[in-house]
This record gives sequence, C-alpha cells and structure tokens, in this order.
Amino acid sequence: MNEITLNNQDVKYEVPKVSFPSYEKYLARANDIAAQITAMEVSQDNIQEAKGLLADARKVTDGLNRIRIDIKKEILSDYTTFESQVKDLCKVIDEADAQLRSKVRILDDKEREAKKAAIREIWDKRIQNYSFQQFYPDDPFYRFLTRQHLNKSNSMKSVEKDMTYWMQEHEKNVATANSMGVEYLAEYVQTDDLALAIENVKEKQELADLIMDADKEEDEEKAVFIVTGTKDISFAETLLKTNNINYERK
Repeated sequence: MNEITLNNQDVKYEVPKVSFPSYEKYLARANDIAAQITAMEVSQDNIQEAKGLLADARKVTDGLNRIRIDIKKEILSDYTTFESQVKDLCKVIDEADAQLRSKVRILDDKEREAKKAAIREIWDKRIQNYSFQQFYPDDPFYRFLTRQHLNKSNSMKSVEKDMTYWMQEHEKNVATANSMGVEYLAEYVQTDDLALAIENVKEKQELADLIMDADKEEDEEKAVFIVTGTKDISFAETLLKTNNINYERK
C-alpha cells in the first residue's frame, strides 16, 4: 500500500516582520494628552479645545487601527489558505479511517458469528449427555453464551471449559431443585440460581401463609356485647377469663 509521510521541507514559512519605530513618540504624546484631560478643570472656555485635542488623537489611533487590520489580513491570508488545506487533508484521512473502522466491524461480526456457530456445534454434541435442558422453556445455549465467549482473546479451549462447568452445574442444580418440588424447579429454570430459587419459593410460601391466616381471621365469627355498670363488667370479664375465651375490652 502507498504510504504518506511528512517532510518538514514541504511546508514553507517565512516569519513576517512589522515595525513601528514611532511607537514611543505616539505613546508619549497619548499619555501627555490623557494627563492633560485628567488634570484639567472643565469649563465652557476649554471644553471645545479638549474635545478638539482628543478628536485629533482619535484620528491618529483610528488610522493606526486600519493599518493594523490591513497588516493582519495580509499576514493571515497565507495562513488561512494553509489552514483550509490542512483541514481538507484531515477530512480525507478521517473519512478513510471511518471506512476502515466500518469494514473492521463487519469483519469482526463475521468472525464472531463463525465462532458462535463453532461453539454451537460443540454444544449440540455435549448437550446430548445431559437431561437438564428438557426442563427449560427456552434454549439454554443462549443462557450460557456471553459476549466474552465470542471475543478473539477467549480461546475455544477456554470456552469449552466454561461450557463443561456450566452444563455440569445446571445438571446438578436441576436435579436438586426437582427433588425439592416442582415450584423449586420452576423458579430455578427462571433464575439459573439455586439459592435465589429457594429464597423465592420461601417468600412466596410465607406470603401465601399470611394471606391464608388473614382469610381465616376474616372467616371467624365475632360478636359484640355491651355490658354496663362496674359490677357487671367485672363479673363478665371474670367469666370470660375463667372459660379461656378470647375477648377485647374497649
């Protein structure tokens, strides 16, 4: 492929030189005028003279500013052209870089798909030795497979090692969950986490018990008796306690 290299001699640059030999003279005169304006007592007699003095000085500074702007434009004209040329070159290279990145992504995606197919082939052979997959509502291959497995840095040997461990763990956990009851198995195939599955079933059972207890309390018949008089209230309360009858006094 053709290469492009930078040779410093390809860019020519001559340092511009601007001189202002009368600067000190103009500055001294400007400071003198400013000092006079600052020190003067303004009156109707001298105000026009002061304004005329400043107007004359302003003509000088305005003229110098026009010269400065013209010089700046002239100095920067070549630079502006050079800047535009450099930006054009950068744009060409940036667009080429974007093209290459896009093609690299396409190549990487193809390689990842090829690796995924190779992993799937190994999975289909190994899974025949296990029975846990029959309890899953979906294809467990996609639960096992991660983006890291498809990375170039992750060798097929390492992927196979992960696969073997994953299958053995799920075979063991499915058997354990199944032996504990269908509700545990159902939770496990949803979570892929035996401890979490057990905790979820426990929480559901506790919630069901609470609902059942609440329903029982609602079903129990209740009666309200109003007893008046200190003597009768004391007698009634004694009678209830003696017969172990639950009551609530309000």
